[in-house]
Amino acid sequence: MRNLDTGAVQAKYLVRTHSVFKVLAFHPENQTVDIKQEMFELVHSADGEIYKQNEFGVDVPYALRTPDILYGIPVKQMRYGQFAIKVCPVEGDTGYVEYFHDDITGWFEEGGVAVPRNSAKFLRASCVFVPGVFDENNATQDYPTDNTKLIIAGKDATIEIVNPAGDDPATQINIVAKTVNVTAEKSKFNGDMEVSGDIKASGDVKAGNISLLNHKHNVPAGATVQVSTTTGTGSVQSSTTTGAAQ
Repeated sequence: MRNLDTGAVQAKYLVRTHSVFKVLAFHPENQTVDIKQEMFELVHSADGEIYKQNEFGVDVPYALRTPDILYGIPVKQMRYGQFAIKVCPVEGDTGYVEYFHDDITGWFEEGGVAVPRNSAKFLRASCVFVPGVFDENNATQDYPTDNTKLIIAGKDATIEIVNPAGDDPATQINIVAKTVNVTAEKSKFNGDMEVSGDIKASGDVKAGNISLLNHKHNVPAGATVQVSTTTGTGSVQSSTTTGAAQ
């Protein structure tokens, strides 16, 4: 092995930067995870060698270190000011950890300026877990082939913000879900609205000054109203029955 390679292997155990891990459990009360390393680590011999030839003349690792299990590792979150994207990893999710120069245990538990509880550098457990790194077999399906879409996807729901390329792109938002719930004191829509399907309202519906809940038609006495079930329109015709306001 070249001296440069040997030095790189030895330095690996002095400075840790990143490692790939899989989630064993997520603890939402403090946003931490228990994780297991996804890769074995090569262990070098006293001479700095990491590979040796077996009885068949094949190069094999000199020794392998058992993957580590780390408990209570903070999950990296996206929060800026008053806005946050809440990430809740589940068992089996994969990502990587970023190691810190100094022990962050005191800072994580107490906040503020903290004194490291350990003088060792790049401790295995002094890290954060960054979710969202996958192998090829678990890569995101139906990934967009260009950069015209921002997609937030779940199992049964998708939100797409589409901004087509061109001189005059028309941005649109597509929402696909079994149910969409909106809770607001007031909702405003500026522009035309097209609805395919029924509209049900527990309160009143108004168009201008006309209230659907309180609207009545005055029918002259002795007349009936005939309304088409297809078009919803009709006319007032003479009848021997007594008419009433409807």
